[in-house]
Amino acid sequence: MDTAKKLLVASVVLLVAAQSAFSWGNATHVYFAKELGTRFGLMNAHEMYGAVLPDAFNFMFDANGQILYDATHHQFLPLYQNAWKPALKSTGFGFVSHNDTWGADYTAHHSAFTSPGEGYAIAKGAVLAPQLIPVLVQILTNAGLPSPDAEYVAGALAPEMGHDLSETAVDLLVRRNLDRAVGMRMMAAAQTRPADVPQLLATTYGPGLAAATGVSEAEARALIIGAENDYRTLITQYGLAFTLAEPKTIAMLAAQTAPVAEMLIEANVGGVDVTVTAEQVAGFIQAAITVVEPDYRRELAATLRFVERSMREHGVRPVFFGFACDENGGEVPSTDAATAPEEFSLGQNYPNPFNPSTTIAYAVPADARVSLRVYNTLGEQVATLVDELLPAGQHQSTWHAAGMPSGLYFYKLESAGVTMTKRMMLVK
Repeated sequence: MDTAKKLLVASVVLLVAAQSAFSWGNATHVYFAKELGTRFGLMNAHEMYGAVLPDAFNFMFDANGQILYDATHHQFLPLYQNAWKPALKSTGFGFVSHNDTWGADYTAHHSAFTSPGEGYAIAKGAVLAPQLIPVLVQILTNAGLPSPDAEYVAGALAPEMGHDLSETAVDLLVRRNLDRAVGMRMMAAAQTRPADVPQLLATTYGPGLAAATGVSEAEARALIIGAENDYRTLITQYGLAFTLAEPKTIAMLAAQTAPVAEMLIEANVGGVDVTVTAEQVAGFIQAAITVVEPDYRRELAATLRFVERSMREHGVRPVFFGFACDENGGEVPSTDAATAPEEFSLGQNYPNPFNPSTTIAYAVPADARVSLRVYNTLGEQVATLVDELLPAGQHQSTWHAAGMPSGLYFYKLESAGVTMTKRMMLVK
């Protein structure tokens, strides 16, 4: 290989390595958070959003993105420590679970249980690469790159593309076999994330970014807040894709990924105008599913045990906290579960929308008889969740609505002359 070709391959490898920083996919991190933390309610939704938040800067392909990626994946405890209220502490719990030092990302990047000494996503990317190379060569030669150069470039690109595709494949298998509602959970986590999360992220990482790049702290904070806002939208869209039937999910992901793949290839090989079709990407995803399917369950189960033990050893605990919500589902001040609340409160159900079950949290300030009932839009009572004497404290009830039609419902809390009502949406 001549010097020019060696430089071409080296530049491709370096650029792809700099751009491909993902480990487990978003659905997989949300699944981990569901199993690791409080396991119910709004706090668990905050844990889920925190679990995907470290990847908020993965689409910033510049020095800022690299600095923030390194900080969020390796200097993660300060965000948890800086959290000034329980909702943010729950977000921080999920954030820490993601980390690349001893968290979930460690098994994806560094040493998997099914491939010791090598990260799971990296190992699977290498296995998948030979299936990608012929298609990548065809894409590159169609764009006018000479065949030998196309083969060199495809060989450099394929393992990293396989890495990312393997993560997508595991996400799809998580939805297929482990958590059918994971798409709805992602959407709800993004929609209900605490309003102070951008401020927490900017407070924690803004000064370091400013010092490293020479910009003002105000500029660094604004960049971080803007990136988080965009990422929140992306998580909502990704979650929406995972509420569809699997063939439609793959088609949607493929259509969204094809132009990104084009930009990736063009960024690595100057002077070419490539075309990547959604059908080609869908084929890549199907191939990746075949590669990860034999052992992904075993790897995820072992990773969960590893992360749970690591979190405990580092003193990072979930926040079990009674909460209340305003009419829009936003969080309002509440009290610790160990202390009787000062007044009745009725939380927004979670998840919402839901299918087929949802959980409703509520607070009772003194021992009292409490009723919690569900009504349809005609005012007809369709379920009684609670009708009994309850002690003071934080409570929750779950409505299993498998036999009910999709639509809008109301749930009403009544006790000691107090009546509170909220809306929820069943979507099948």
